[in-house]
Amino acid sequence: MNENHVDPEIVSIYQSQGQRLIEVDESMCKEQAPGLKIIKAHLVEYDRYSHLIRHNPEILAQTILNLP
Repeated sequence: MNENHVDPEIVSIYQSQGQRLIEVDESMCKEQAPGLKIIKAHLVEYDRYSHLIRHNPEILAQTILNLP
């Protein structure tokens, strides 16, 4: 799960296009899957050239490879 800050101005741009960030309800997730472990990391970044929020592939891969 991404835990780094997304600038409100960027969120506003996405909302103006009918899009929204997904919010994770951790308690509901754990209720549905009691053994679930939620991994949090700084996974996304804003690409100023394309004006898109995207996962950083290197950080995402490293996070997955470091799972216990």
